[in-house]
Amino acid sequence: MDSKIEPNCSRHLLALLKPLSDQDGIPEGTAGFREFASGLEYILPPILAEVYDHWSTESLDGFVFSTARRIGPESAELIGMAILINDQTVTPVHILLQVDPERDEINWMECRIGEPGKGKGGMNRLPFGSPKADKWFRQLSAGNLPPSIDWVYMAGYGERR
Repeated sequence: MDSKIEPNCSRHLLALLKPLSDQDGIPEGTAGFREFASGLEYILPPILAEVYDHWSTESLDGFVFSTARRIGPESAELIGMAILINDQTVTPVHILLQVDPERDEINWMECRIGEPGKGKGGMNRLPFGSPKADKWFRQLSAGNLPPSIDWVYMAGYGERR
């Protein structure tokens, strides 16, 4: 991973969170949010690959978040769908993270990705933009995470402060 990605990602998230109160939505239409989310595309696969062999050959091509909110002064929660680069399909994702403003790094992260299914990697993979994917996204948007998701992949690091 490029050594500039994590500090850049961290700085963008911190700038987005600073003016917000806990539970406020993070403004997703900004250049800062796009830079932050783009950084996550590169940060997450190696973290998952440390635990799961499948992720050594899987990459992300973006996210469509239904929820992006501040959950603490330097912490965020992101819920939505990850776009898998190999076949341009989507699968659910839930990310919790906290940045260290003094070190320009993500000091804590939990990532859950993939609903069990018959697709590559044992995940339910829906074509991006398909009616089923759109329905899935609307369900996520309506009430955060369905409690029934039995995540295929879960990884993280650090301790939340």
